Amino acid sequence: MLLESCSDSTPAEALLCRALSSWLAAPSTKNELYVWSCFLALPAPRVTELRTMLRETVAGA
Repeated sequence: MLLESCSDSTPAEALLCRALSSWLAAPSTKNELYVWSCFLALPAPRVTELRTMLRETVAGA
């Protein structure tokens, strides 16, 4: 659900999606830190929306 929403994302969101894809493909501390740095660069309203999507994605896994 979260990664599917990347097709119509802003450049910052696209960067976050690429970081998430890298982290999911090869979980590591370095990739996790990269995900967080991309996540924190987003505007606050979008962070709230993405956090909700992440919770739903994890709950459905």
